[in-house]
Amino acid sequence: MASQELLDYLHLLMHEGHTDDSIRKILFQKQYSSQDIDEAFKIIYRKFSASPKTNTLDLPIDPDTPEKNKENVSKNGKSNENQKHKPKIVLFITLLFITIAILFFTKTVMSIYFIYIFNKAMISAGTPSFYVFKYYPILLLLPCLSGIFMFIFLYEAFKLYLQSKKVLIKSIISLTIFPLIMTITSSMMIMPVKRITDSYESSFQNISSYLSAINLFNPEIILISATLLVLLIFRNKFMAADMRLPISSRIILSMSFILIVLPAFGLAGYGFFLSTYPDYKYKQAKSQVPFYIFKPTYIPENRVQGSVFIVGANLARKNNAIMTVYEAPLDKLGDRNRPATILLKQVGVGGGFNLDIFVSDIAEDITVRNQAIKKAKSGQGLVFTKQTNNGTYINLSYITNVDVLINITSVNTPLQEIMEFAESLE
Repeated sequence: MASQELLDYLHLLMHEGHTDDSIRKILFQKQYSSQDIDEAFKIIYRKFSASPKTNTLDLPIDPDTPEKNKENVSKNGKSNENQKHKPKIVLFITLLFITIAILFFTKTVMSIYFIYIFNKAMISAGTPSFYVFKYYPILLLLPCLSGIFMFIFLYEAFKLYLQSKKVLIKSIISLTIFPLIMTITSSMMIMPVKRITDSYESSFQNISSYLSAINLFNPEIILISATLLVLLIFRNKFMAADMRLPISSRIILSMSFILIVLPAFGLAGYGFFLSTYPDYKYKQAKSQVPFYIFKPTYIPENRVQGSVFIVGANLARKNNAIMTVYEAPLDKLGDRNRPATILLKQVGVGGGFNLDIFVSDIAEDITVRNQAIKKAKSGQGLVFTKQTNNGTYINLSYITNVDVLINITSVNTPLQEIMEFAESLE
């Protein structure tokens, strides 16, 4: 016996303009029996035709359509005349939803590009790849949300074209909640982005104009509000039973999911993984220099390694020194009481390197004193301090047992913390 689902699907295929033969092939592929298909055809023709043997099929016509435009649709599948019976307001609302989906598609692409240039700028500042997202994972959330919302609005557009009453309610909810979610997410992004760009100003100077545009993340609000209003006014146009989407619509949805939604989530997942397990490029730096690279086993409180092992720093008139930065976590950049940054430089020197001359050159006329250091080759290093506009500057230098010059500098960090840091280098 022909089920109601089969009748609805057959009715939909006729609306799309399929011929009887093509309809039968489609239904056979859907595992419907020949007997059920024949019975469904008979029921449809009895319902909308004067005789099952007639060559025309009268499909339901919207009551608002003028009587002179009510024409039959031929059984050969031509659907052009049927399109005339679709209320214009339905077509208009469908177009609005597709436009909203396109806006969210644009937002998704822009968000992915934003993550790319933001990460690129942070890498140029010396941080590990995707390091910033360890502290602000919400920055990875925007392309995911935009991609999902694009997919949902596109799906609802196709369903509303079929005048589905069930999707009408879902569409109203989407138009109400999604803009609120995007607004909250965007506002939560502004402050951390501003903090980071202010702290790494030199790295972001070439893309400042683009970053200033993040305040405009919601240009679709006006369109969504207008669409919601129109949909509420003409909600009585969407009273049809929910039908399965045609193949063409399902293909478009599948392609949009594969090409847009999956890459957005893939990028977010990849970025979150790299931020959780950052690569400080120790092995890469080790392969580029001929000397041993020291790493601290102790980092003073409230500090983390904020940079990779940067190759190419200048130290003792050598340009292959390794530099690393130890600073407050990125989410503490705006705090006034954040701990001072510690800068560590190291470079290989010969056995005859004169530490006294090196320190005297950088200290100029400032008094230099000896400082006992267990890890130093001679058992001691040299340290000097001076007052600057930002506070007390401390510079500690010593040579290790493998003839590597260590230079540690910081402002307003207690000497005891610097000594503990120096003694932990291995």
